[in-house]
Amino acid sequence: MAGTELTPTKERVEALRDHVGPGPVIMLNLLKYREPDGREKFANYGALSGPILARQSGGVFDIGGAGPTLSGETWDNCVMIRFPDIEAFIGLAADPEYLKRAPGLREASLERSLWMVPPRAERAVLTRPSPDGVACRPTATPCSWPRPTRPRGRSPSAK
Repeated sequence: MAGTELTPTKERVEALRDHVGPGPVIMLNLLKYREPDGREKFANYGALSGPILARQSGGVFDIGGAGPTLSGETWDNCVMIRFPDIEAFIGLAADPEYLKRAPGLREASLERSLWMVPPRAERAVLTRPSPDGVACRPTATPCSWPRPTRPRGRSPSAK
């Protein structure tokens, strides 16, 4: 199920409950930044949402550059967020601090956004972070989600 709103609403996320079923939820978010400074402004959204995400036991699983799709659309970034279950995702979308500030931050920074949550059956084979935490390796068993990975291309010593 996908949404094109810039900020996921509690109602839209609740509508996913039957779609995703029990267990971990992966949310894919494609981002297209506003010019000229949307990327920098989006960092303010990250600073707000990061602690709220952590309170819901969620985490950024992967952040990577994006580009053109086969349909011809171009995106600037791809972010994968892991939630322990759909209730945690709903908790993020319903958080009072998130509701108060996130929509404005996302509106100021994003031209468009596409977020998707695959159904449980399609998440049977996922990827697990490699021991170095940088790359993902295919696995035939569901992830145990030991920890979020850092963005690709950053060394452990980079600050």
